[in-house]
Order: sequence, then C-alpha cells, then structure tokens
Amino acid sequence: MLLVPRRKPVLFGGPSVASSIQQYRKLFDVRPPVQRDDLYELSEQQRPGCALIIDGLFGSAMAISPIECIDLMKRGWLLYGASSMGALRAADCCTMGMMGVGDIFNGFHLGYFHSDSDVAVKYDAKNYSEITVPYVQVDHVVSILKLQERIPYAKARLVLNALKKMPWHDRYPTLIADHLLELFKGVKREALLEYLTSDQYSLKRKDARMATNLIARYYSKKDMDLI
Repeated sequence: MLLVPRRKPVLFGGPSVASSIQQYRKLFDVRPPVQRDDLYELSEQQRPGCALIIDGLFGSAMAISPIECIDLMKRGWLLYGASSMGALRAADCCTMGMMGVGDIFNGFHLGYFHSDSDVAVKYDAKNYSEITVPYVQVDHVVSILKLQERIPYAKARLVLNALKKMPWHDRYPTLIADHLLELFKGVKREALLEYLTSDQYSLKRKDARMATNLIARYYSKKDMDLI
C-alpha cells in the first residue's frame, strides 16, 4: 500500500477559484467547471476517490443533476460541494451522503437560497473572470451594509427582492451599484463596486477556500500518517 501513488482529490472549479488557481493546482487535480456527464466520465476514468465541486456550467451547457452526484457516490466516491453549483447540489444530495461546506451551502440547505440563478454568473471562458455578479454576493453586500447600520432592514429587503427578480445574466456590477446608489445616498459607488467584485469580499471565494483547505488538510495528514 505504501508504494501506491497518492491520487489528488479532483476539483471542479472556475470563477470561484480563478484568483488562486495555481495554489489549488498543487493540491488538487483541477478541472474546468463541471457540466452534465462529467461525473460519469470521472468514475469511468478513475478508481473511487475524493471530488470537490465548486463551479459548474449553467445556461451555456447542461448542468449536472442530483442523480449524477448520487450515482458517483454509489460508485464509492467521497463527494463535497461548496461555493456555487457545488453548494446547490450538496444541498440537494446531503441526505444521500454529499457533504456541503460554507455559508452558501448553508443558505441552500436552510431554504434561504432556492435556485441555480442565485449562484449563476456570466464569465469569460478564457480566464474564468466573472462578468456579472451572483445574487448570493448581492445578498452578502447588503448584509455588510446592514451591519454597518447604513441600510434599514425593511429597505434592505425591498432592495434584495428587486435585485432577485433581475435576470442572472443582467446583474452587471455597475448596474447593481447604480441601483443601490439610487436608494442609499450615503454609500459611495467605489465602495459598492469593491464589495461586489473584489476577492476580499467574495462569498463564493471564501467558501471555496474553506472547502479546499478542509480537504487539503486531511489529505496531507493522511499522507503523513502513512510515513
């Protein structure tokens, strides 16, 4: 057993890991955002192992289904989900053994978030940079402003309800920032754009780091135990 090479956990990532892809590439077998049938191909390519779903295609291709996730686990795979499509499918399949990590997963699991469109974004296929802002980030920004006591609770709910109705592919950062500025005069546009687009405040990236660090820590410990 000591002579068997340790296989890296498989990571399906895109926009949520784009800023730190080189770090993750050292720890994981990094693959593009997951789409329909990718998990079936994975189970045919490799013996059972560990897989983490972060991002998945939505709109431009068929999304993975809960059944696909369940079938992978039935074949002996340990399956985690976080941040984006992974969080959504982990909430769908947690009773069947899929493990979710992070605030976005908890939001889906508890029913605060409901649909694919809550995490969906348009992104540049070349470098996975996000072109639009997911609703989960808009909700996160409003929460930040509420904690700063800059937005009354009732008005915050009205804002979120209005932005939730906006089509996911139309949620451009400048459009959302301008919309918020019309309602809340005390907030600067530059600050809003920073909250909406920077790595520092990204809820998806925070959850992605949490999930990858969790898996990397235990796989590193497992390797040390074999020495």
